[in-house]
Amino acid sequence: MKRIITIVCIMLLVLMTSGCAAKTSDNKISAPDDFSFSLRWDWNGNSYYESESGKLIKAQFISHPEEYTTEYKMTEEQLNEIYRLVLEMDPKAYPDEYNPIKGASKPSRDIVLIVSYNGSTKKISCRDISLENEPVDKAAEKFMAVHDKIVEILTSTDEWKALPESPVIGTLSEDLEFSILQDVTDTDFSDYICDFASLGSGGVYFGKRYNITPTMEMDYEEPYVEYTLNQWPDLSDERTHITNIRITDPDVRIYGLCLESAAEEWQKVLSREGYSIREDEDLRADVIADSPDGYYTIYYS
Repeated sequence: MKRIITIVCIMLLVLMTSGCAAKTSDNKISAPDDFSFSLRWDWNGNSYYESESGKLIKAQFISHPEEYTTEYKMTEEQLNEIYRLVLEMDPKAYPDEYNPIKGASKPSRDIVLIVSYNGSTKKISCRDISLENEPVDKAAEKFMAVHDKIVEILTSTDEWKALPESPVIGTLSEDLEFSILQDVTDTDFSDYICDFASLGSGGVYFGKRYNITPTMEMDYEEPYVEYTLNQWPDLSDERTHITNIRITDPDVRIYGLCLESAAEEWQKVLSREGYSIREDEDLRADVIADSPDGYYTIYYS
């Protein structure tokens, strides 16, 4: 069965451990030879670093993560600085599942820290936590100090800066040319193929990379992304927006998910992003999710 993702805006009135450590000559603690760590951070743990191999990923949950992957080996000084913060934190004192930040936010983020030294390993997972930075207590401050220092070091490197810009936190996908509800009044669509079989007041266009021949049946075997242009929030508005996005391309990802992802995974991820999951009384879609702001709905079928 061919699966489809549809993103539809809402129209007004219209339906559309602390271990042994060596001392350096200046009396500072230095990391033991077996010290290593990994960190996942950002929304859904989208960015990743592993110190032993030096693997650094700016964005994982996209169609081509290899384009956002590089290598950076931290200096001895940088590793020592992080190790000292880890010792102050004392990882074994933290639960495996942890929330260091006050409040909640949508979208949210994940932080997963794994540290190994002196023959032991500790993993601390922070799932679906706020994007704000107010720690809940002193222990949380120490945990976030480790996180912040690692991120600070990595994001200031030339290797990180040379990677393409990753999607903005909370955006649907960097695989889409346009976002739902984006104002495209001044956009020139002359280089886009118009699906004349379903023309509305603003038009329906295939994404620029899709060479589709429009048909009256509108039953295309080729994968595509299609954008509907219309006035919004109602038909009297003079500005043109993207009011519907239809996706049949299996390589396009929404919040890191694609057409081959299970419905249960869609429900889990969209719920974490603040969407309201509702039942489809007509059984036409496997997942229906209303956006946190109430302006659009995602249908996965």
